[in-house]
Amino acid sequence: MRKFFCCISVFFILGILCLGYYLTYTGGKDVSQGLALGQITTGRSVNAGEKKGEYGIYYLQLEGDTVVIYENNKQTVYDRIPIHRDSLPKELLQQLKKGKYIKNKRELYAFLENYSS
Repeated sequence: MRKFFCCISVFFILGILCLGYYLTYTGGKDVSQGLALGQITTGRSVNAGEKKGEYGIYYLQLEGDTVVIYENNKQTVYDRIPIHRDSLPKELLQQLKKGKYIKNKRELYAFLENYSS
């Protein structure tokens, strides 16, 4: 009987370790729904028509040869990135002149990887 409880305890501990590894590997996200487990809301308000992303909203605006990245309030500068206009597709160039919303950091970093100098 004692062996039985020891075996059950070992499997239980292994199960807990596997679950911890899985949550670490997936970054604490529920893959089926794409939501972070234990996600905390920041309390920032979102204007009508804007979608709140995983980490907030970023707004990109082309000013000369620089893309200025604003936080969702369009006043707080998050970063300034020098960019070659020739490397941008015409459609994207027009979007950046008008202003373009990025919904989360993942998309922002993907944009910067593709188009920054």
